[in-house]
Amino acid sequence: MTQAPTPNCDRRNSPLHGMGYYASKHLGRGQVILSETPLFSMSSTAPLTPVILLNEVNALSDDEKQAFVDLGEGTSYRKVISTVTGLKQDVQSGNDLQAGHYAIALFWDRHIRLSPDSDDCALFPTISFVNHSCNPNAEVYWDQGGNSVIIRAIVDIGKGQEVTI
Repeated sequence: MTQAPTPNCDRRNSPLHGMGYYASKHLGRGQVILSETPLFSMSSTAPLTPVILLNEVNALSDDEKQAFVDLGEGTSYRKVISTVTGLKQDVQSGNDLQAGHYAIALFWDRHIRLSPDSDDCALFPTISFVNHSCNPNAEVYWDQGGNSVIIRAIVDIGKGQEVTI
């Protein structure tokens, strides 16, 4: 996982949904706002169970696990999902299963579809906080060669305006 610095925007509370990214300076049409590789990706048509998702999370490095947990910032998921970090075995018992269900809810809440014609979606520590809008000011581009998602402005975005896709 690589996370590009975000000199073009900063994350803060959003009236749209929990947290969001806001332009820290004027962003011109076509300007790259964010670029990032995913924590992991999955097909949206494949079965997703707590065990499958927790196995994906447990395959991450400690820093990546923390990034996954941090995706719950501003949501009710954060407290329960924190039990996922360091999880080693028997994810089907008690709170571990509950953590798995919350992790699934978090995945569906924060995932980004990699392209309009693909069933693949992914989680990104930064880009997953960019909120959706029916009238977006930015678009998602999947760079297969670089295994990354790029967010570009499709209109001029004023300083302090929320970036939406």
